[in-house]
Amino acid sequence: YQRRVHGDNLQSKRKMERKSAFPVVPKITNRIKKPILNKNYTIAEEEHEKTKAKQEAKAAQLQKIHDHRKVEYFGSPSEKKKEKEKLKSDAELLLYSNERKKQEEKKRESVEDKKMMDHLAQLEQNYIKIQGERKEKLIKAQQENLKVALRSKNDKVQKQVGDNLKEGEPVYVKGFTHENYDFQNLFK
Repeated sequence: YQRRVHGDNLQSKRKMERKSAFPVVPKITNRIKKPILNKNYTIAEEEHEKTKAKQEAKAAQLQKIHDHRKVEYFGSPSEKKKEKEKLKSDAELLLYSNERKKQEEKKRESVEDKKMMDHLAQLEQNYIKIQGERKEKLIKAQQENLKVALRSKNDKVQKQVGDNLKEGEPVYVKGFTHENYDFQNLFK
């Protein structure tokens, strides 16, 4: 009897596990492992390499200055002449490269200016076109409004003329009588 009850409890636990609202969490040992390139890497090593490179560059520059001074003060006339020619060629090269950079920059600026001017001209043309279309629409609307106003005035005059003719009275509209003016073609 106890086993049966115990078995029922196991079955109910299994049913509860299946109906659980919580998702199954994967084990931490199943995660994707990241590759480790250098276990002993520290930022200090990187900073040391940077400072070492700076120091080497500075030492090379100082050696270059030292060699130049050595030739300048203790060198033979031919070495001095070679050094002078080297400095002159370096200066010319630097001047040429600076002029070339300025020319390229001017060329780039001129191309950009041309693009901007073309864009501005296009915007102006579009603006003029839009304004022209608006003006045409306004003129058409004014003409339509004028036609409607003249038709309504013509209808009023024709009605007045028709009423006056029925009553037998002479018709006067702005100095004209019905005898000498054609009211039908007045506002066409």
